[in-house]
Amino acid sequence: MGSSFGDVNQPASGAGPVSSVVRNKLNHLKELMQVLFTWNADSSLCVVSPVILRNPGELIIWPGKYLPTGYSLADGIPRLRSAFPAVYLAYRDPDTGLDIWPGGNGTTTFGVPNVMSTLMMGAGQRAGFTNRVLGTYVGEEAHANTGPENGPHDHFIGGFTAGVGFSSVGTGGQPISSNPTSGVSGAGIPHNTIPPCAIFLVGFKT
Repeated sequence: MGSSFGDVNQPASGAGPVSSVVRNKLNHLKELMQVLFTWNADSSLCVVSPVILRNPGELIIWPGKYLPTGYSLADGIPRLRSAFPAVYLAYRDPDTGLDIWPGGNGTTTFGVPNVMSTLMMGAGQRAGFTNRVLGTYVGEEAHANTGPENGPHDHFIGGFTAGVGFSSVGTGGQPISSNPTSGVSGAGIPHNTIPPCAIFLVGFKT
């Protein structure tokens, strides 16, 4: 028997009759690792395709148009507890009994993560950073700066700093403010805050 796993429904490399002792050990390994294989009529090993074990609710990133069988889109739409009991338990706070993710009605449905158009971030707090709470959403796709977010700066008028060195009377005897402004600048249009990203489907194991 070869040491590597082959494709589904293909005989293992060097296939031949397997002793009952080896066969029993392989059957035990099959149960432990959830490895798919069958036995040929001559007791040789056929196939061998490892199954990746996934916990209910575990997320995957998928590059294709449709998620694999056994996965549901992480779209934030509440799911029925009765239809996804294992996922419900995974997304439930074991200490409080409450849903971790918002959206459920508290009785028959529960919330699931909504990662559509959303980057993911680890919960908790590292030194010098903000504490992030599991099951919450933060950030914004676009942001318009407010006054306090602009750095300190001066505006200049006619070679004088605004508010300094102006007379009280201007041309034609019209008063001039001792604190003139240079007029409004900037449009306040929100700017993009998204870093370069590659877009995938994200689904959870049902």
